[in-house]
Amino acid sequence: MTLADPDVRTPIIQCKLWFMGLLVLVVSSSAAGNPVSSARDHYRQGLKYAAEERLQDAIAEQQQAIALDPRFVGAYVALGDLYRRNDQLADALRTFQRALEIDSKADMALNGIGNIYFDQGKLVEAVEVFKKALSFAPKEAILHHNLGLTYASQGDSEAAIAAYKEAIRLDPTFADAHYALGVVYTRQQQWAEALRAYQRVIELDPDYASAHYNLAQVYAKVGDKVKRQREIRVFQYLQKHQDNIQKLRQRIQLNPKQPQLYCQLGYAYIQFRKFGKALRAYERALEINPDYAPAHAGVGLAYASQNRLGPAVISYHRALKLKPELAEAHFGLASVYVQQRQFTRAIESYERAIVLKPDFAEAYGALGALHHQKRAFAKAERAYRKVIELNPKLYRAYQGLAEVYLEQQQNLEEARKLAQKAVQIHRSGDTLYTVARVHYATQKYIEAERIIKQALILNPGDRRYSLLKEQIQRQK
Repeated sequence: MTLADPDVRTPIIQCKLWFMGLLVLVVSSSAAGNPVSSARDHYRQGLKYAAEERLQDAIAEQQQAIALDPRFVGAYVALGDLYRRNDQLADALRTFQRALEIDSKADMALNGIGNIYFDQGKLVEAVEVFKKALSFAPKEAILHHNLGLTYASQGDSEAAIAAYKEAIRLDPTFADAHYALGVVYTRQQQWAEALRAYQRVIELDPDYASAHYNLAQVYAKVGDKVKRQREIRVFQYLQKHQDNIQKLRQRIQLNPKQPQLYCQLGYAYIQFRKFGKALRAYERALEINPDYAPAHAGVGLAYASQNRLGPAVISYHRALKLKPELAEAHFGLASVYVQQRQFTRAIESYERAIVLKPDFAEAYGALGALHHQKRAFAKAERAYRKVIELNPKLYRAYQGLAEVYLEQQQNLEEARKLAQKAVQIHRSGDTLYTVARVHYATQKYIEAERIIKQALILNPGDRRYSLLKEQIQRQK
């Protein structure tokens, strides 16, 4: 792999900036009557569709907004950006130019034209257009960022750095600007500055995959192999999920009326911790088919992921009313009951899920964890062993079973093997911590200390690891 480089990425327009530019327009036009109000509704619906990657629907909504209010600059800007995202550059350019005919100082329309010039490799023209936009809106961080990207593509690193820094000064939370700054510093081999830039990106957006990758490359340059490997693992995890989401979006564009695709997209967002987007995907499935039980279960999962337990229970019950044999809905309902500390109901629901789906390894794992929590060790052991039988790659079953033996101070050699197997499948601070605990319990203090130090490198802020290290050192 090579360094992930934002300098070849397209400059960006964000929906929040469209709103900023349009707020005065909308308010000042409100007295004109229903057409303007209706145009605003279509505009907002178009933004919603754009966020869901429903580009053709979004284009239709913005066209309708313009038909109702032909002087609605914001709708032209939104439509132009949609055309550009759809590779209709000629249409995009005409639309942005139409916005400028209405308002010659429309900075986001100029930004759109600058983006097109950037796409076409017309970097000199792009610089001039971004500068013109900045003459009207000098405090728009996104314009400074886009100007910086263009300077960087021209090879003018110092001008790019100055533009990125100004974007950051105006908006310290602008992750893309911090990232772009990191790339320039990396090219200049200013490793300390690059580290700070990428670390700031990740503070602002932990799911920024290319920042993790570039940070790994910088760690390699400064000789920190452990942190490099950690960042590579995070990057691979994020990249896998982002690729999956992108593929699902493409399938949805080809088959926009299949609710199961939206459910798959919703679950992909759940795995990526984008719970609001997940909820919208499941709701879209229900717009297509209100009686689609998996979508109701998905809504329940999205609510539960946001700790909105009441609505989650309602959604799961709706799913089960439509399809009582849906094992995943029983499993999700059980998980909510655990959060509500209704453990008897949780066990009943997990067991019902297993009856309906006997190879449901995750349900056995959750049931084992609940029995473990309730100190029903024999039941926990049976459940964990069933998980290992059904899916030998689920590391938590090995780790959980090792901890069951640890808490009972029995089968400690078996516990060591199980804990080490968990580390082989998924090396993390948590799995290493379990291995260290087993070594401590068997009085192998030197090995315990070595392992807990590795855990602390991966998760230096975990107080459990520090306490165990102190206990080990007192025994040596």
